[in-house]
Amino acid sequence: MKTKFGLILIVLAGLTLQQSCTNSAANVGELNQPFTLTDSSMTRVDFADVELTNVTNEVRLTAKIIADENNLVSIYPLVGGQVTYVDAELGDLVTTSKTLAIIKSGEVAEYEREQINAKAEYEVAKKNLTIEEELYASKFSSEREVISARKAFEEADAELKKINEILRVYNINSKGEYLVTSPVAGFIIEKKIGPGVQLRSDMTESIFSVARLDQVFVSMNIYESDVSKIKVGMDAEINVFSYADTVYTGKIDRIINVLDSESKTMEARIKLDNPGYKLKPDMNCSVTLNFTEDQKMLAVPSTSVIFDKSKTFIIVYRDRDDLETREVNVFRDINGTSYISDGLEQGEKVISKNSLFIYDAMND
Repeated sequence: MKTKFGLILIVLAGLTLQQSCTNSAANVGELNQPFTLTDSSMTRVDFADVELTNVTNEVRLTAKIIADENNLVSIYPLVGGQVTYVDAELGDLVTTSKTLAIIKSGEVAEYEREQINAKAEYEVAKKNLTIEEELYASKFSSEREVISARKAFEEADAELKKINEILRVYNINSKGEYLVTSPVAGFIIEKKIGPGVQLRSDMTESIFSVARLDQVFVSMNIYESDVSKIKVGMDAEINVFSYADTVYTGKIDRIINVLDSESKTMEARIKLDNPGYKLKPDMNCSVTLNFTEDQKMLAVPSTSVIFDKSKTFIIVYRDRDDLETREVNVFRDINGTSYISDGLEQGEKVISKNSLFIYDAMND
């Protein structure tokens, strides 16, 4: 019995060893089998050629919205006096010749007195000229006296026109009040007076500013290190913080070639159309400027690049049965393009969609 039982154990051990060897051989075969893109996987990936192209770069700048100075009018008081009436608030849309404020002024009364005197002198000079011309026609006056009377009349006429023009410019009403009016249609973006305020005759500050806002400027500050990169006509993308979902586009319209001594920055501007007056002066925004550098480099879509274990990889595709995980060095990644400084050759093909999925399957 012992001999027969021992024989059975030897046979079972042999069968177990054979099965183990068979399984090991199968596992080795699976490990050595190359990765193949299935028909299903092929429909889920895209490919891109490795191309030699100009390297692009970008500069990001802080900026703000400002009114166009060519469409901005600052209004100064032409006389001193007391403000008796104000009919304008910040943000109001006003029309041309709209009365913004009324000022009661002693200077206006003086101009009115001068007008009265000028009118009287004009009438006297006109009457004297008529008399002298009639006397000259009747041979009772000399030509010299007529010339003198005509000169006096012309001087009186010029003086009256002068004072009338002053009163017209000063918008003096029939009550002897100075009317502050808007010379243009636009928005009140600055207001410095209110009813009861006393204005000095030598005041040098504006009391209102009116701006047309159908076009505005984006004013940005360029640091010294970026000055050489910025050119008139460069394309720009503007993100206004108040409208995070909207991207405005424009071109650099003007560069003010003066460096601020304190901030060490130079100003550049972009003109934008402003339908609906959405953009307001002093709104904060950021500007992205794209430009091309004077160098070429191999480029692939950024979706091709895989980051794993502090390294960068790309799946190189030669055939559905011939794929390679290759480590590369990325010089720069910008606007959906990765520039590769080492690891690829021009003309090679890489997987540009679902590359991480393929990477995980190849390296599982």
